Amino acid sequence: MLLRKTRSASSASLSVGVLRQQNAWLGLLSFFAGGDTGKL
Repeated sequence: MLLRKTRSASSASLSVGVLRQQNAWLGLLSFFAGGDTGKL
């Protein structure tokens, strides 16, 4: 049970890190696109 908890916690933190990385890439793309996020 403890192993399952730690595994779910690590996967949750990993997904949060991936979401932050995706947000950073989206910010860079919107910056290069002139801030027009409607085209993306």
